[in-house]
Amino acid sequence: MVFVFTGHKLEEIRLRALNSIVSKLEHGFVIEKDLAAQKDLVVKLLDWFSFETCPEAEKVLSLILRLLKVRQMACLSQLTGLL
Repeated sequence: MVFVFTGHKLEEIRLRALNSIVSKLEHGFVIEKDLAAQKDLVVKLLDWFSFETCPEAEKVLSLILRLLKVRQMACLSQLTGLL
């Protein structure tokens, strides 16, 4: 999957991977729930800020927040199903 490249050492490759993920989400080629289930993706997005340069920081943070909200809703659904 493309998200593997979000941790690449070359900034251009990281940016292309990020834009590809966001574009696929916006156009419905990928479902948020499927991306949120990929734990490595969130970790790699957080690692984005460990590089010397951090382009598109706002876009990365927005994507992280979007994925975490989906995870939160999934957890709440499971909890309410148990009650």
